[in-house]
Amino acid sequence: RVRYSHGADDLAVIDWDAALVVDLQGYVEDFLYVLEIANLQLEEFKLLDARLDRHLDRAYDDVDRYYRRPPFLGGPGRTLRSLRRLHVDLTQLMDQTSTITKFLGDWFLARVYLGARDRFHLADWQDSIQRKLGYLDRLYEMVRSETAERRMLILEILIVLLFVLDIALLLLGKV
Repeated sequence: RVRYSHGADDLAVIDWDAALVVDLQGYVEDFLYVLEIANLQLEEFKLLDARLDRHLDRAYDDVDRYYRRPPFLGGPGRTLRSLRRLHVDLTQLMDQTSTITKFLGDWFLARVYLGARDRFHLADWQDSIQRKLGYLDRLYEMVRSETAERRMLILEILIVLLFVLDIALLLLGKV
């Protein structure tokens, strides 16, 4: 299904786990380079996906523990920092991995790369990672807004207590 030929004396057949590259003139280095780029992207995406799964599981556990605590005890600072740091790191790695092909100037080699990308389902891996990054971002926003709401509740309680104390002092001072 995925085969490319630039001329009558070359052929590249790309499969999921192997490729056949034939060039009677002996110039196969460019083919191999393009296939190595696609392979590198596949491995990077697999590693990013696994790393993201581990961190999301840990983040869900951290958030669950945070919500089980009383509202006045501690905050999710460590969880928020971890989520934000992970989001920035993974976004940067995704960008670097996705833009590695900008340096392919040859139209034919770009077609070979696109065939390898399709065969390796790189777009699906990238979509999966982007979707999980979206989950991570929503989780971060949820925890951040909950933290802000808890802080506002504490401040409102303190203001009410100060008013009560002020009224009590006024009444005791006048009596």
